[in-house]
Amino acid sequence: MDDNEPEEVLGFDWDEEGGVYAVVGRRGKRLADGEVTSTPDGLRQLLATLDEYRDPATGEQPVVVVEMTRRPVLRALMDHGVTVHGINAGTLHGLRAGRKKTKSDLNDATWLARRYRTDPTDFRPISAYSADAYGITLLSRQEKDSAVRAQRAAGRVRSLLAEFYPAPLGAWKTSDLFDDPVAATVLLAAPTPEEGRALTLPQITELVRSTGKPSYIADEAEKAYKAMQREFLTYDEQTVVQYGKSLTVHLEGLLGNIHEHAALDKQLVTACKKHPFMPLVKGAVGSGPKVIARLIGEIGDERTTLQEDGVRLLRRFPTADGFAAFAGVSPLDQSSHSHQEHVRRDVKGNRLHRALWDWAEIARQHSAGPMHFYWSRREAGDHHSTAIRKVAFKLAIRLHRCLTREEPWVEAKAWPSAPPMQEARQKRDEVKKIIAKRNRPGNKRPTPSPARTTDADSSGEPSSTDAA
Repeated sequence: MDDNEPEEVLGFDWDEEGGVYAVVGRRGKRLADGEVTSTPDGLRQLLATLDEYRDPATGEQPVVVVEMTRRPVLRALMDHGVTVHGINAGTLHGLRAGRKKTKSDLNDATWLARRYRTDPTDFRPISAYSADAYGITLLSRQEKDSAVRAQRAAGRVRSLLAEFYPAPLGAWKTSDLFDDPVAATVLLAAPTPEEGRALTLPQITELVRSTGKPSYIADEAEKAYKAMQREFLTYDEQTVVQYGKSLTVHLEGLLGNIHEHAALDKQLVTACKKHPFMPLVKGAVGSGPKVIARLIGEIGDERTTLQEDGVRLLRRFPTADGFAAFAGVSPLDQSSHSHQEHVRRDVKGNRLHRALWDWAEIARQHSAGPMHFYWSRREAGDHHSTAIRKVAFKLAIRLHRCLTREEPWVEAKAWPSAPPMQEARQKRDEVKKIIAKRNRPGNKRPTPSPARTTDADSSGEPSSTDAA
């Protein structure tokens, strides 16, 4: 290796079986390339390549850069002391939009390494999670995906019902179809209008009870019975039979999705309660096990060594501003000559963004501090999405402080200027009336003033030094 050549970068492009790597020097020259599999032999081959290009002065191996992902080989590399950096998929595709080179795994691996050499700020270190955090990450993502699958299946069932069998829709909305198995169980026993009207109230009551519903069984059964007794115009008998068969298939799939989501949800709550982050965050209003699980999965629980001020930083997000930016809850400043504005971040950690957004939605309804702040921003002219994003930003800053200082979340400290709950609710009611008048037919929506969009204090964006 040339003595003038600085430390190299190894870019890796993954596929199902393994991937292709390219070692790139400072001047962008490809020094070596190869293909490895996701096997113990492939790992040894990759480690040997990294040792070959180890810096003789410092003993450091080349940095490995990849598209953000979680694979066992990455965990194995980090266990061997290799530094791994990842780039967000959205950023990656945006940066590659203007490339004209032929698409290939080797070109992609080379491009990743060269991009890191020129713009390392586009990449973020991939933290080594604990075994508990890895398990929570897996369960969190699977639980969220299973909920989406159940919602989509419920949407298909509702669409089919609306077309040929609308009577049950008088008892159950789309959310009722995927929230619990009652509707799917009753409809599976009577998938056509004639069979539905033939069901008696005791039969429906028994079907509702068989789902394990703990309460309001009689009310649920009576509501379903009245709805299914309604008569609507329908197709001919042969067509109705075919629709019934289609509905049966969709209902069986929906029930499977509902049971899958319930099982994953139970496992997730159990695993999350055992994680060290739980005692730190459980005092925050709106931060249930699902939200905390998604936060653990995206933040990581690897920490740096103890700092002089007694703080152990999160290795993946050492600063609160970086954490808020990755979550997509802090605005992106854009300026041109004398014009400056805050715009929404399109490239972000979507799962982390969704977790903070859900947390903010619950907090602004049940906690005095977020409620008063949210409605103050609405009164100032912010639309809902902007106001709730600013609540999420404050939550992110305070959460980062709690996790780095290992201080349990106290709602009074997180929102020291929060008024009493009664006053916050009064503020909410007053602003609702103002917004109702503002949005009357014929009234134009107010345009935010330039001062509000350029002044950081009035926009509700606190600094990372705010108290938790």
